[in-house]
Parts: sequence; structure tokens; C-alpha cells
Amino acid sequence: MRKFKLERHEYAPELNKIHFEGGAVMPAPGIRTIQDARRKYFAPLKKRGKYAVIEYRNDEHPCLNQTYRGFCGNGYRSIRAVLKHAQKRHNVPGGTFDISIKYVG
Repeated sequence: MRKFKLERHEYAPELNKIHFEGGAVMPAPGIRTIQDARRKYFAPLKKRGKYAVIEYRNDEHPCLNQTYRGFCGNGYRSIRAVLKHAQKRHNVPGGTFDISIKYVG
């Protein structure tokens, strides 16, 4: 684990910074404790597999725009199941679904 110090601003948390022992500085807005910084910036590696992002866009009703993202447990069948659920939920005409899949690992 890297050694670092957290510079906190009590009344302006957007100015919080992380100072590493080598002299590097990284902004950390909203981070209040060292444990929060470790959880956010130094999280364990995610599992391998297909990572899918399904975006629903509707130009006429932008309040309905939504993004679904996550790992696919059993391949493309799970993507189709999520897509069917999203199509039932977003049945307003004029919307489109964009699907992007990338392999992580």
C-alpha cells in the first residue's frame, strides 16, 4: 500500500488533496478520511469478463435517459434480459438503446 497524507479543508471539502511520499499531489474532493480515500482510489481489482453498458437516450424526454452497467455473468443472455427489462420500462416512442461491450482482463 502506498503511503500518503490527506490534506483536509473543513469548510471547503472540494479542495481536499492527497499528498504522496514522493511529492505527488492528487485532488480528492469530498474525501473526509484516509479510509474513504483508500476505498475510492485504491480499490481491489475487479473481476475479469465482459463489461456491458446499456444507455437509453430520448431527445424528446431527456429526464428518461438512463444508463445500465455491469459485468455479464452468463454471457449475452444476461445482456438480453437486462435489455428486455429496460425496453419494458422505457416504452416511450423516440428513444434509442446503445449497447457497448468490452472485455476486462
